[in-house]
Amino acid sequence: MKVILVAWPCLALAGCQSQVEEPLPPIADISEMRAGLYNRPDAGPDIDEFVVLPEDYLKVLSLFGDRQLDNNPAAWQVLGGVTIKCEDGAESLISFYWTGHDRGAFKIDDRYYRGSEDSEIISVLIDCHTAAQNRTRQPPNKELNPSGGWALKLKSTPLTAARSALSFGVPNK
Repeated sequence: MKVILVAWPCLALAGCQSQVEEPLPPIADISEMRAGLYNRPDAGPDIDEFVVLPEDYLKVLSLFGDRQLDNNPAAWQVLGGVTIKCEDGAESLISFYWTGHDRGAFKIDDRYYRGSEDSEIISVLIDCHTAAQNRTRQPPNKELNPSGGWALKLKSTPLTAARSALSFGVPNK
């Protein structure tokens, strides 16, 4: 009977320790994500903080999918970071570290993890930065109008010409 009483608290404690709260918000709760790369030991250029496009949130979050808690982190060199802001005002701060090994490292809030390779982290953030730059350089279906604002660019076809004529009372030529 004593063995059962002694073993029961140990099992209860072991069960509690294995349940770790999810440190990242669900993608639907994210209102903004910012990222940047710096101090790259691979001699690549630094990337100043940029806003990650919503369609790339899953790509960034996938970097954390196979993470394992690291209770004894080394003194790695900082590689970059991500800030995730949620609709409710909560923020998650993530720092990436260069390890030079098969498993990269990152810190989510105050906990360290091992996960995606350094090269994968760099590649994903470069891809997201390129997509964000392309979006800001070339607004889709828009052009600068003479007054300095953005105007929708409509392709002129017989149908759009007819709609314009009906909308604005311009004779169809």
